[in-house]
Amino acid sequence: MKNLRKLTIIFFLVACQTRAKNIEKIDEKVIPISISTPKISQIEYSESFTANISGEPLTLVFPEVPGKFINYLVSEGQYVNKDEIIAYLDRSTTGLEFNNYPIKSPTSGKIHLLNINTGQLVSPSTPVAQIYGNPIAIIKLPSIYYNKIKIGDEIEVFSNELGIKEKTRIYYKSTIIDPLSQTFEIRAKVYKFPIGSFAIAKITLNKKDKAFVIPTSAILGLDKKYVFIVNGDRAYKKIVKIGISNGEITEILEGLTLNDTIVIEGQYNLQDGQKVRIIR
Repeated sequence: MKNLRKLTIIFFLVACQTRAKNIEKIDEKVIPISISTPKISQIEYSESFTANISGEPLTLVFPEVPGKFINYLVSEGQYVNKDEIIAYLDRSTTGLEFNNYPIKSPTSGKIHLLNINTGQLVSPSTPVAQIYGNPIAIIKLPSIYYNKIKIGDEIEVFSNELGIKEKTRIYYKSTIIDPLSQTFEIRAKVYKFPIGSFAIAKITLNKKDKAFVIPTSAILGLDKKYVFIVNGDRAYKKIVKIGISNGEITEILEGLTLNDTIVIEGQYNLQDGQKVRIIR
């Protein structure tokens, strides 16, 4: 009887062990993955900011004498030359008649009329128009980028609405940071945009010609970044330190070599040491 009990217990234990091993085999899934390898490539990181298209220099046009405004001789946005007559004044008063007095543009550029009405009294301190010089893109940037921007840097200014795009260079950078907004100003000359319009300025904030990069999609983790590398038929977690990223590719500063094989698809289903099958 005792021997029978011993045999029963032995058979039970063997059956449990066998069942556990079978369960392990069933539970160990083989995950299909796609792979890639690190490479050396140029990478740059850019951000986009709103650009206000203005004119520089801005010159106000004042009449040299007081009088009643008669009319403008030019149209809004028209290009005028220096000393070109843009409007007339009536200097006549009771008992005195004068010829109409011309108001001339003090400089060349595009004109913006200030809507002075016929018959309105104006004086030498009343501006009747503004003259804009070359169109410029004025961009305000957060102070955190101050040391990343320098005069001479190339930027791209574009407007999908206007169908305009052009590359230009920064010619001005403010030497102070606004204490209230914590922004600083940069300017770049543009040639295709109308004054008064808005555009988007794409500015490169970081760039490397030879960086160690991998697809950004391969990188997982929030605080600690990691990837899965393939060794044989298994994938293992590898902690990495990242640098510049442009969304598509990311620079790797530490953790990988050019000989590593990294998982770029299927990585979200992996655990450390997971068995894998490479499908491409």
